[in-house]
Amino acid sequence: MNIILVVVSLVFFISGVYINLKDNKNPENLNSWIENSPSSTPFPTGSRNAISSPSAIVKGSVSSITVPEASKPASDILGSFQYPRSNIISKTESEMVLENSGQENIVTNWYKNKIESQRYSSKSYALTNTNGNILNKLSAAKNGSKVEIEIKKDSSESKIHIIIRLTN
Repeated sequence: MNIILVVVSLVFFISGVYINLKDNKNPENLNSWIENSPSSTPFPTGSRNAISSPSAIVKGSVSSITVPEASKPASDILGSFQYPRSNIISKTESEMVLENSGQENIVTNWYKNKIESQRYSSKSYALTNTNGNILNKLSAAKNGSKVEIEIKKDSSESKIHIIIRLTN
C-alpha cells in the first residue's frame, strides 16, 4: 500500500515539474509575468512590453536598486529606533540616548515590536523590576549587525532613559 502511494506521488510530482518546465520555455508566459509584477521590482529602463526574451533582462540597465539594510549607514538604522515623542539627550553614529515620560512596559513592547518588524533573527530580552527600579535590556542581531537597547527608570524619577547601541 505504501509503495502505491509513493508511486502515485512521484507521478504527480514528475508531471508537475514537466508542465512547469514546459510553461517556462514559452516567452509569452515570461512577458505576462513581467507585466503583472509589482512596479517596485527593478526592470531594465524602457518599456516593459519591449522585453521579448529573458536575455533582454540581462542586457538592459537597472532603473532602481533596493539597498539592503546592512549597507545603510548606522545613523539611518539608529534613527529608526528613536521612540516616538522622546527627547534626544545625545547621539553619535553608533549610540543614541533618549528620554521619555511614558510607561516603561509600553516603551519596552514598542522596542520588541520594532525588533520583530526589522526581522532580526537572534533576539534576547531581560526585563527586571527591583523595588520599582526598572532595567530592561533588549538585544538583537542580524547580518553581522547588532542592536542593544537599555530601558531604565529609577523609582524616584518620572522619566525613562533609553540607550540604543549599534555595532557591526
